[in-house]
Amino acid sequence: SMEKVKQYLTEYIDERAEIRECPEGITNSMPLVLKVAFDWYELTIMGEKVLLLKPVQKQTVYRLKNWTEQIEKSCGMNTILLMEDATPYMIKKMLSDRMAFVIPGKQISIPFLIMMIKTEKKREHKAIKKFSPSTQLIFLYILYSEWDIFTMEELEAALDISKMSAQRGLAELEELGLLSHKTGGKTGRKKVFERAARKDFYEEGRAYLDNPVRDTVYVSSMPEAIGSVTGDLSALSAQTMLGEPVQKHYALWNRYRSRLDGYLVTEEQAAEEKLPAVQLMKYDVEKLSRNHFVDPVTLILGLSEMDERIEMAVDELMDKYDWYESEVDKW
Repeated sequence: SMEKVKQYLTEYIDERAEIRECPEGITNSMPLVLKVAFDWYELTIMGEKVLLLKPVQKQTVYRLKNWTEQIEKSCGMNTILLMEDATPYMIKKMLSDRMAFVIPGKQISIPFLIMMIKTEKKREHKAIKKFSPSTQLIFLYILYSEWDIFTMEELEAALDISKMSAQRGLAELEELGLLSHKTGGKTGRKKVFERAARKDFYEEGRAYLDNPVRDTVYVSSMPEAIGSVTGDLSALSAQTMLGEPVQKHYALWNRYRSRLDGYLVTEEQAAEEKLPAVQLMKYDVEKLSRNHFVDPVTLILGLSEMDERIEMAVDELMDKYDWYESEVDKW
């Protein structure tokens, strides 16, 4: 019975483990062949909701693996197979394939749970001091967005980042209290993230913003269509009353550095001949740009110099943003 399964899990894994019937929204969204292949349950373990799937008939490990992978991809939840029994060969095969399974009274193997525990332990001992580049990109995208609500999939598509980067960034922002989430969507399991009030979001998050510039190089001329935007003092002067700098300034994601091959010159030559400077950035600034300018917060964080006239220009640039307060000396 499921009560015995729960007792086994609470004894060996998590004393707060809970099992209930799987929500119809999840099962109804599955192809019929998958829907009828299992008895479906929702298991809450270590604070995470996962699917507990009991095969209706005996199946090969190969088929069970294919089916569970389809289910995980479809609903975005981890799965655990609930087996009444299994041959030594099946157990060996499931272990080698890193499949999650429970055979009550006999064996438990849940690889993803071990990774979750390790991640949580690392997070407990590693206080967030500065945003990672991908988290800073996510933070700024959310800051500028006219929307207050986001999904991980939307961020992946808009910023062209991996699922892992999106997950890590959203988790960091939520841990800092800048985001909250609730579940929704067709299956009732998709996380929907909501931003704190914009001014609070910025004020609380700015302490974790990092200098976005990895390096500065100089070029004889700027090749066309390489993903660069106008940056640094050139971007500031073009949008304010600040005088235009002698050298043109650009910003380019460091990943595209090789696109400048054949154009690089020394800093000395660039200064002498008034050739362009290129800030190589830690994240894809083009994804945040408007009118081909680097976004304002990235611009300020990466300014190559600062004096009273530049401070005045920064205030002028940021005057239209009601979430920004003039505290240039804190950057």
